[in-house]
Amino acid sequence: MWFDPGSDLTFLHQRCLPAGATRLLSTKTRGDTTLAGTFNTKRFVTMHNIILPRFHRSPKIDEQNCLIFNAECSYDIILGQDFSSKHKMDINFNKLMLSAFG
Repeated sequence: MWFDPGSDLTFLHQRCLPAGATRLLSTKTRGDTTLAGTFNTKRFVTMHNIILPRFHRSPKIDEQNCLIFNAECSYDIILGQDFSSKHKMDINFNKLMLSAFG
């Protein structure tokens, strides 16, 4: 997992999709440039009941749309500004800290 404050969107590598996951197709190609590269796709998925155990096991994130990518990348998921702003995550660049969920 990678938090990328420079990316507007959240991306999920297709190798992480569970069997039977419903992939949706957008009418337009969407993409963004991240620290891991530039990704463009029409495919996306909505994740439900997400837990981020490195922060806390209790809060579950109801849902998050993720663009699906299949490029070479060492990250399974790239969480962009859409994710961090929606969940009120605070990134302090001076202290190199990320705070979330209190």
